[in-house]
Amino acid sequence: MPELKLDKKRRSNRIPARFVPYSSTIAKQLDVLFNRAYDKENNISKDDHAAISMSRLRNSCITLLHLLPLALERVNTNTASAITSEGFDALLDFEIWQEIEYFCVNELINVKLPAYATRVEEALENIVKFHLNNNKISAPFRLTNESISIDLVKLHKLEFHQLKEIRVLLQRYLDHLSLLEASIKNLSIRDNILRTSSAIIGLCQHDSFSKTKQAKQPLLTTLRDKAFISPLISNNHLGPFLKYLHPDVWGAAKINYLKTEAEISSYARSISPIFGEEIDAFLKNQLANAPTPKKAQVKSTSLSFLKWLHNGGDITRPTVVLLSKYGISGLAANDKKIFKFLYKLYQDASIKHKYQYLMILNAALSLYHFITGKKIILYSLLPYSLAYYLKESDTTQYQRLEWIYNNTNKYYQNLAEYHDVFTKRIDGESIGIITLKGYILDMANALKNNVSSLTGKQMELIAQNGVHAFVENNFEILKAIREAIQLKSKRNDLSIVTAKQYQSAIDKLLTFYGLDTIISFPVSTELREQHQAQLSQNQNRLYSYQDVVKLAYFIEIGLSSEKFLTVKEKIALYAAKVMLKTGWNLTPTLELNTTDLLFLNTPLHSNKTPAIRLFKRRADYQTQWHKFEVNAENIEKEGILADEIVASVFFDIKSAIELTASYQPSASNLSKRIFVYPQTDNLGNKEVLVLSAGRFKQTINKILADLGCEVMFSVNKIRKTGLNYIYRKVAKEFKWYQKASQHSYATFLRHYLMQDDKDVAKTINRATKTMADYFVRDVTDNVIILMTPPDNGKKVPNGVCTDSKEKSVVRAFESKNRKLLSQRDANEQACADFNACLWCAFYRCIADKEHVWKLLSYRDFVVADMESSAATFDGVTEQLENIKQLKHRINSILDDIAKLDFQAVIDGKELLKAEGIHPHWKDTGLL
Repeated sequence: MPELKLDKKRRSNRIPARFVPYSSTIAKQLDVLFNRAYDKENNISKDDHAAISMSRLRNSCITLLHLLPLALERVNTNTASAITSEGFDALLDFEIWQEIEYFCVNELINVKLPAYATRVEEALENIVKFHLNNNKISAPFRLTNESISIDLVKLHKLEFHQLKEIRVLLQRYLDHLSLLEASIKNLSIRDNILRTSSAIIGLCQHDSFSKTKQAKQPLLTTLRDKAFISPLISNNHLGPFLKYLHPDVWGAAKINYLKTEAEISSYARSISPIFGEEIDAFLKNQLANAPTPKKAQVKSTSLSFLKWLHNGGDITRPTVVLLSKYGISGLAANDKKIFKFLYKLYQDASIKHKYQYLMILNAALSLYHFITGKKIILYSLLPYSLAYYLKESDTTQYQRLEWIYNNTNKYYQNLAEYHDVFTKRIDGESIGIITLKGYILDMANALKNNVSSLTGKQMELIAQNGVHAFVENNFEILKAIREAIQLKSKRNDLSIVTAKQYQSAIDKLLTFYGLDTIISFPVSTELREQHQAQLSQNQNRLYSYQDVVKLAYFIEIGLSSEKFLTVKEKIALYAAKVMLKTGWNLTPTLELNTTDLLFLNTPLHSNKTPAIRLFKRRADYQTQWHKFEVNAENIEKEGILADEIVASVFFDIKSAIELTASYQPSASNLSKRIFVYPQTDNLGNKEVLVLSAGRFKQTINKILADLGCEVMFSVNKIRKTGLNYIYRKVAKEFKWYQKASQHSYATFLRHYLMQDDKDVAKTINRATKTMADYFVRDVTDNVIILMTPPDNGKKVPNGVCTDSKEKSVVRAFESKNRKLLSQRDANEQACADFNACLWCAFYRCIADKEHVWKLLSYRDFVVADMESSAATFDGVTEQLENIKQLKHRINSILDDIAKLDFQAVIDGKELLKAEGIHPHWKDTGLL
């Protein structure tokens, strides 16, 4: 005991005296400790490195004062005697300390400690360390080695004999995990020990264990009983613990020591020298191409396949055999047998382990790709996957027919044979790849979606005989399927188009195998009322005016932004811009080559006319330009476009060409493709890919979403004539927007619509001339509004006409309706062109609710009907321009009426809301 240098005499403390009834030795020892303890005001133990604070000592003593007397009554006699006579010196015996600690902890259920009291196991530890002047010793509730300390106080829930044995086993296991060659992080070891201890507690407390004779015998012995223990394992951490204890029963545990390059190379070369060299080169490449912060993650991912080989046991033996003979290329032998096996392990894995097996599979595929240069797609490993190579984009698509494969395997084989023949066929009966894919999907869905119409025996017959089962028993199965398709079509559960496709697909498959078909249960081709409504609804599923403005705006934002710097993103924006302007289909646009842009010389113009060959023929057809003669027939056959729409996008396509001129795909037939982009794969290899339809859709919608545009880009929603007029106006206003440095779409839209209204205002100045030409008569700029109807007036649907028989207006009406009047053999003596009234000098409007109702009816029903029937949406054509002026004229009249009688406008709107269209307009025949 070191000599203490007391700066100041401490006042006597009453706590030690309270221990005298239980042990005078402990009381004396505590009195010494209180004199050694320090506090902020009285640091009287400067040289006492084991000393603890006064408050900590006091709180520890309070805890012991409550629990030690009770524990002394429960420990065995020798332990109690040793503690009473020797005090804390008795705890130098680890077993005595462990026993008194155990019973103190278990007495907590009978005692309510003060809130400030210390945990009893820590109270004992604090005092013993202080008393023995040794901070390096640890209490029994701690499992320790040189670098780890793990709190296992939860083991005190068990019986004392169980606690002692389990602690010994866990200490051995901790020492095993902490071996240098294991290279496991301390955090992982701590987690492993804690989870293993929880599993052991669960095992010991399980009714199927605690109430049996095995609970009385040593746990080490019981854990050898595999049949008894297996059902009681509660987490996967107990397995490695059992393998460590009894490898002869549970199997040898594999230690994942593949940490250093030497260990990795050594294990790989133990399989075969070739495989060792492949692993070394692969890992070096992966780490060289990984950013520094991610090198550890990349290394772990890249080695997941090697670790699986090392730790997988018997399940990896066939893979190791192939690797030892052929290296990584052996995994593709026998129709990719090993790769398919790895994929099945991934598919069959539990949700918890699915990602682990996917990582193993991806690592093996990446290694194979790096060494051989051949890329294997995941879907190609599925037994129910059919591959379709698209030469135009140098991509392969996979069609998964899992249900057909699992439930009607022979029918799947029929589809696979049909696929194999027509993907290789080059004669006159060949089918386009996309078309073939659609046929096979219809063949599969025709059966899958109508399986409820078949009996169990019929399904067994199809599974055994495939499509041949359709014609057996007098076409029993074929009739059932065709009848189900017809019934669904009649109930509108299936569209007529899809129903006909299903029946046609089945007939094609039957014909392919030389089997007869029947024409029973045909799908009607007559369009019923519901189908007409459906078609009408589909026609209207197009972008609204504001949607187009928004898309155009955000495309321009993207093209001018520094955020989107990758070639892929830029060309996706250019492609979207071209399609939004023109309405061209997605695939022909993305398949444009640099040779598809040309200039035509025309005798009527001094400048050359830009042209684009958009629609290509199938197969390997190429235009032989040296033989090509420009005439109307050849231009039409070649799909060459040379209209104003081409001129509007020619610059955009040339911009895309400049962007991608230095990139050429490896496939010779794609070397002149415009919409291509470079990409570096996860192996660090650089390749040039074409912007396929799928890649375009994914890229453009991600860009738009990142920019804050909620409108998804869809070519199907763009009118076939394109939207160049709107795009041109947006682009024009966008330049102003950029100069003004505005930063929100809402701000831009307000300005755009304001400018749009200004354009209308400018146009209205020439409206009188426009309408004069349209109505073939003189018109007036102003509308006369009266408070009461004139005495000499004649009622017309929008108001009153003061001279409907004036010669000029009658002549104009006859001129416009000459053919109609001649058919009716009529001799009109008055004008009946009610659409022209608002522009006529003889028209008078009355400022009352009745006439407001008439004007609103005309605007919201007649003019709206005219607008919906307008010929196109590709710009403001003459027809749409005239309709726009009509609406503006009506609104101007209503504004003027409001100045005279505001209530009349309000009442007129209420009448329209309550009564609908005015009766006078119902009777005109214009609707």
